[in-house]
Amino acid sequence: MFRTAGACVRRHGSCIAGRCAEGGCAITRQSKPLSRACVAIVAGLAVACDFVTPPGKSTVASLATVAGDHQSGPVGQVLPQPIEVQALDAGGRPLPGQTIAFAVAAGGGSVDSATATTNDSGIALTHWTLGTAAADSEALQVSSGGSSPVSVTVTATADAGNPSAMQKAAGDNQSAAPGGAVPDSLAVKLVDQYGNPVPGATITWSTSSGSISPRQDQTDGNGVARAAWVLGTQAGSFSATASHSGIAPVTFSAGTSLDGSTLTKTGGDGQSAPVGTALPQPLVVQLHSPSGAAVQGASVSWTTGANGGSITPASSTTDGNGQAQATWTMPGTAGAVTATAAVAGQASATFTATATAGAAA
Repeated sequence: MFRTAGACVRRHGSCIAGRCAEGGCAITRQSKPLSRACVAIVAGLAVACDFVTPPGKSTVASLATVAGDHQSGPVGQVLPQPIEVQALDAGGRPLPGQTIAFAVAAGGGSVDSATATTNDSGIALTHWTLGTAAADSEALQVSSGGSSPVSVTVTATADAGNPSAMQKAAGDNQSAAPGGAVPDSLAVKLVDQYGNPVPGATITWSTSSGSISPRQDQTDGNGVARAAWVLGTQAGSFSATASHSGIAPVTFSAGTSLDGSTLTKTGGDGQSAPVGTALPQPLVVQLHSPSGAAVQGASVSWTTGANGGSITPASSTTDGNGQAQATWTMPGTAGAVTATAAVAGQASATFTATATAGAAA
């Protein structure tokens, strides 16, 4: 029956259209009395003219956030809801036709419309794309124009995006005794495409030697997950892997250190044999780590003293019981002789034997 900006009423019977004026409605009529229908129209008009201020008839006294405040979304993405504000005059009535400006105040990002004009309900809107840094302090300032502008601030939280890469954070290239734990925990950091840490993601750990704990872990608020690695009892270099579905895994390396290990004679010491012949029993040693675990896979070198005959092989590898052995052939001259087993210059054991005169029958 009326428009909020323009004519208040239209001709109806004996009614003649009036027009809205700021603060009220002026009505004219013909000589005929107003009909009941016209009276109803005029009554409604008085309310309508006071509900919405016509364009250009007042200045913006305040801005009210209608929708889109306190949202959250992934970095670099458009928030789910548009940002909507309503322009109001001093009486709290919506103001159509007002120019509203939208500007990012904190956190970066952008809006699809830097300015917008309020509609018949006094509402203007824009869509906000968050910045690329994860933060809970993203801010958008919304302002009116004119000589006495007013503003309101809309806030949002930018969450990390989907995991894009995994980085080593700590624990690579360590060493420990066989059966021992590496000194520092292994640590990885999960990040999104902009380098923001991704919390709450599952990391799976595995190893080629020993044990790792936990097998699965959740990244913390800094996007970091950790694990403790206990090496196996084998000697050598080994690897541990951290993985997350859909991205490249990260591999850590560690090696065993035989510092503090002990090499014990377990067989073959104190024998005798005729010159030029092998001892009846092989020489046997056993290697233990500082924790007492038998060490598998370590190289043991065998040598003889001056004029001590020969020993084969020149080196052997410890088995699952940490043992290695060699065969010792006596020299061509009778007398006491020695042979030595050694591991990486860290541990050694010396055997004695006697070469007796005359060849064995």
